[in-house]
Amino acid sequence: MKHLRVIIQIATVAVLAVSVIIAVFYGIISAIVVFVCFAIAGCLIAGWLLFYMAISRKSDKIGFLSAPHNIVALNNIKRDSKEDSQRRELHDLWRKQFPPEEVTIRSVDGLELYGIIIRNSRDEEDIHRWAVVCHGYADIGKEKMMFIAQTFHEMGYWVLMPDARGHGKSGGDTMGMGWPDRMDILRWIHEIGARDNAAEIVLYGISLGASTVLMVSGEPLPSSVKAIVADSGYTSAAKEFAYQLKKLYNLPAFPIIQVCSLFTRIYAGYWLGEASSLRQIAKSVTPILLIHGSADTFVPPSMMMELYESAVCFKQKMLVEGAGHGQTPLVGRQHYWQTISDFLALV
Repeated sequence: MKHLRVIIQIATVAVLAVSVIIAVFYGIISAIVVFVCFAIAGCLIAGWLLFYMAISRKSDKIGFLSAPHNIVALNNIKRDSKEDSQRRELHDLWRKQFPPEEVTIRSVDGLELYGIIIRNSRDEEDIHRWAVVCHGYADIGKEKMMFIAQTFHEMGYWVLMPDARGHGKSGGDTMGMGWPDRMDILRWIHEIGARDNAAEIVLYGISLGASTVLMVSGEPLPSSVKAIVADSGYTSAAKEFAYQLKKLYNLPAFPIIQVCSLFTRIYAGYWLGEASSLRQIAKSVTPILLIHGSADTFVPPSMMMELYESAVCFKQKMLVEGAGHGQTPLVGRQHYWQTISDFLALV
C-alpha cells in the first residue's frame, strides 16, 4: 500500500516534468494535449485499480484493509482473558451441539449462493423466529460472526448465515457492495418462507452486511420481516470509496469513482451510485436499529447519523463509545445485546 502511494507521487511528478519539457521544445498547446492524454490514462488506470482492489474477487484485500487508518485498535477494549477463554469453550460446545445445515439457492442472475442454517429446535413447529446474519467485507471477521449467530440462537432464533456473492462458497467473481446482494437476501427470505410459513425474520448485518440489509430495507418486503439491525454500515459504496481514496492516497473522488463505477457496471452489472443505503433507508417501512462505533476509522460514524436522519420508519440508534470498526459487539457486550433485545421486543 505504501509502495502504491509512492508510485502515484512519482508518476505525478514525472507527468508534470514531461509536460514542462514538451512545452519548452514543442509549445504550450502540445504540452496541454500530452498532459490531458496522460491525465485520462491515469484516471482510467486509477479507476481500474480501485475496481480491482475493492470489488474484484481475485485481488488480495489484506493490503487495502491493513492501511493504518483501517487497522482496528483494540487497546481501548478492556478484555478479561479468563472470561474470553470460558466463552470460547462454551462456543465450541455450542457448535458441536448445533451443527449447521448447508443450503444453496440460485440468485436472480444465476449464481449459486451458499449459506448455513442453525436449527433451534428439533420440532420445527416450536420456534418460528429467524435471524439472517450477514457478514462483513471480504470475509473479514467472518468466523467471529459465529459468536453473533450463537447469541441470536440463545435468544431463541433459528439462524441463517449466507455467504455474500463473491465471498466464501458463494459464486460470483465480483462483490456486490450491498446492491445486487439485496436481491440475494430477498431470495434467502423466500427460502425461509418456503421452509416456515409462520416465520418472523430479523435481518442483522455488520459492516458490508449492515449496508446490505439497509439496501434490502428499501425493497417491498414480506410481512414476515419484522426488523433490521445494521451495525457499522456505510451510506453508499461511492462515498465509502471516496473516503478510502482520500485516506489512502489523498486522491479526489472525481473522476476516479466514476471510472471505477463504469468498470463495475461492465464486470459486476451495477453502477456504484446505485449502491446507496441512504436512498434505500428513506423508503423503508421496516423498523431499523442503527449501531456504530465512535472510534470507527473504516466507516466514519457520521454516516450513521446521515442514515438515521434519512429514515422515516420506526428507528433507534446506538453509538458505542470507544469501539472501532466491527468491534461494537466486544465493547460493552451485555449492553449491546440488551439494546438489540429491547428493540426487537418493541417490534
